Amino acid sequence: MFETFSGDNWSYVKLNSFRRVVEVAEKKKISNYASIGLYYFRKWDYFLNSYERNKTSILQQYKEIYIAPLYNELIQKLNIGIHEISKENIIPLGTPEEVEVFEKLVQ
Repeated sequence: MFETFSGDNWSYVKLNSFRRVVEVAEKKKISNYASIGLYYFRKWDYFLNSYERNKTSILQQYKEIYIAPLYNELIQKLNIGIHEISKENIIPLGTPEEVEVFEKLVQ
């Protein structure tokens, strides 16, 4: 997770006063904190069960599968934490244009 102030192209994370995750949203800004797109599931079943229950509604809403919406179900049941990364250490690769910029940087 990192702090951002612009754009609606991220998965956003809302934290409580203890810095625990209370909500995530895909492509909808609900805070200044965005996910870098890496999610951890302690058990395979947590992911698989949530995916099976939610895949149809996620596809209907977004036209593709996103992991962030699956986390909202887990947030209700588990204590979900974060690992914060400085935004200076983030290189976005979510669009072809961002990948192109990155490729030019590393050449």
